[in-house]
Amino acid sequence: MSEHDKTPKADNSRRKVQLMMDDAEIEAIDAWQFAHRVPTRAKAIRALIRRALDADTAHAAPSRDEQA
Repeated sequence: MSEHDKTPKADNSRRKVQLMMDDAEIEAIDAWQFAHRVPTRAKAIRALIRRALDADTAHAAPSRDEQA
């Protein structure tokens, strides 16, 4: 656990995350944003990340306890 993980957070706190993306990735995000009528690029990126995380969780392999 990192030092950042130990810091207490408010329920709706947000942390700034910076990342580099190439033009094709930005264009794809912007196209998705427009198609889904998402008001900002930041909201579109958060929505896409949430969808990916939800899909990954839904398709995760069963734990050892579930296999027994």
